Amino acid sequence: MKDEFFFRDKLEDEWEANEVYAILSECDKDFEPPLSERGSTVQKTWEKKSGDGVRNYFNEVAKQHTLLLKREKKIIAFLSFRSMEECEALKDYRDICYFTTLCIRKEYRGQGLALVLYQKAKEYVEESSRYTVMALRTWSTNKAQLHLMEKMDFHCETRLKNDRGEGIDTLYFVKEITGKGIRAYGYTIGNGKCGIRNTITDVPGVKVGHYTVRKGKNQTGVTVIIPCDGFVYERKPLAAVYALNGFGKTQGTVQIEELGVLETPIALTNTLNVGKAADGLVTFTEKECRKNGKELVSVNPVVGETNDSRINQITERVIEAEDVLFAIEHAEKNFKQGAVGAGRGTVCFGLKGGIGSASRILTFGGKEYTIGVLVQSNFGKTQDLTVAGVPVGRQICTKMQNSAKEDKGSIMVIVGTDLPLGERQLKRVLKRAAVGLIRTGSFMGHGSGDVFIGFTNANGIPDTKEEQFHMMKYFPENQLDKVFRLVAEAVEESILNSLTCAKAMPGRDGEIYHSLSEFL
Repeated sequence: MKDEFFFRDKLEDEWEANEVYAILSECDKDFEPPLSERGSTVQKTWEKKSGDGVRNYFNEVAKQHTLLLKREKKIIAFLSFRSMEECEALKDYRDICYFTTLCIRKEYRGQGLALVLYQKAKEYVEESSRYTVMALRTWSTNKAQLHLMEKMDFHCETRLKNDRGEGIDTLYFVKEITGKGIRAYGYTIGNGKCGIRNTITDVPGVKVGHYTVRKGKNQTGVTVIIPCDGFVYERKPLAAVYALNGFGKTQGTVQIEELGVLETPIALTNTLNVGKAADGLVTFTEKECRKNGKELVSVNPVVGETNDSRINQITERVIEAEDVLFAIEHAEKNFKQGAVGAGRGTVCFGLKGGIGSASRILTFGGKEYTIGVLVQSNFGKTQDLTVAGVPVGRQICTKMQNSAKEDKGSIMVIVGTDLPLGERQLKRVLKRAAVGLIRTGSFMGHGSGDVFIGFTNANGIPDTKEEQFHMMKYFPENQLDKVFRLVAEAVEESILNSLTCAKAMPGRDGEIYHSLSEFL
């Protein structure tokens, strides 16, 4: 028994059309209201419509993109979808892939086919650069669909109370489409071996969490990097900072310079929300101290920033302390890249920037160590963009007839590792992050705050008052060239990943900031 999947731009084959019509007729009464009482696949109101059974509904489905599932010479299920530039119920989204109808023949239900169809469609949609979000609607008593939405990480964006009758709400679900990294487009950055995820979370103990704001003119967020297992305030992993160009408003870097340790996770956000993000880190640390029976009298919250005002109404300062707590609570090994969290409203090389990450593996003494990088990209002029040595930016300017604008952004670079380095060695490593920036086309402009924060969770200075020596291992200085090379590669790839993973978004002035993926 072999399942076959077929994508159709529209139903032109007579046999396939008849099969889909038969499935719609069989499933008619499973919908609320029934398909035969609807005027279209996207109607706004639910008054009963006259028509020939499900014929009117089918006529619309036949014009849409359709994923067909065939088994034993029979179509047993299908999923139809269409493109929508915008949707009244989803006002904060554009370029929507809108799923209209999912139907499975009754005899084949209970086999997980709905999930399979959505996942297949998701793969197809993600291959296209035209969509920024997937969306669908259902009704509040459709328990199977609600469970499926939770499983697929769709979130309910809009709820219309009693829209389909007393006690039956219409629910609109969305899932933003995260693009693929630069490697998906045939580019390999450097010669180093990357980790299993090719992200900073390949470093043992490291997790990343986001909180994203996507409400009208508010397009911003928070990204949190948790540097180690356990309680950061107690473990105090060694850390260093380096400002290549100090046009930045980071918090907590002065104490890192002096003491060389982290006391909190690292939060990234926009320029005017640094203080509010710091408040969230303090709140988190105070709660953890109480839980661990420790008194908190001082803590150094570490917050990095870039200015996302070209897309986000930055002066409204919408980030709150609880948003930082949300990002920490939801931090995990597998995280999204692109226009999420602190990268929601950033612009890089005149394109849509965002969060990007990469990793490299170093073998030393018969053991593997990981060097991971995460960036919040918000810098550069389009004409300068270089991808693996290719002057892609010039080609983009020609295609878009784009007069390169002033470089007025910034970049935050976070470097994490489980390699036993000292804080002085960490700073030396951070300086080489500049090589990765330069390879992508950065010249570190006057208004570009290029700030790097690094840590190792192999070494730390535990929070203790005991009178005892603390022993550490250090990587040999004469072997650091290997680390320098790998961190430069990982920074370069992280920046490019932030550009390809981010989908196009409009700025506050209506200008569209395109995704690099559209030009590769």
